[in-house]
Amino acid sequence: MFFFLAPAAWPLELGTFHSHHSFNTISLALFCMFLEEFPFTVVILRINTVVIVINIIIIMLMVLCFFYLIFLVILHGVFNVVVVVMLHFGPKAEAKTTGASLCLERGWDLNELEH
Repeated sequence: MFFFLAPAAWPLELGTFHSHHSFNTISLALFCMFLEEFPFTVVILRINTVVIVINIIIIMLMVLCFFYLIFLVILHGVFNVVVVVMLHFGPKAEAKTTGASLCLERGWDLNELEH
C-alpha cells in the first residue's frame, strides 16, 4: 500500500516483474544494496509499526464504544421496565388499593369521593 515510502521494497517489486518467481537473487542483492544505501528504511518500518499500533488502538476504542452503546441501550430498556413495574406495583398503587379497601370497609361511595 505504501511501498513508495519504503525504497527497500522497490527491488522486491521490480524483481517480480522480471521473473515469475517472487524472490530471486537479483532482487535480494538489490534489496541488500538498498538497505546499506538507505538506512532510513528501518525508521520507516518503525513508523509503520507505530501506525499499526495506532490503528489497533483506534479499532479497540471503536469496539469498546460499540459495546458501551449496546450496554446503554440494554440498561435503558431495563431501567424503563423497572420504572414501569415500580409505578404499577409501587407504594402509590398499594396506597390506592388500601385507600379503596378502607373506603369500602367504611361504606363510602368511591364515585362520590373522586368528584
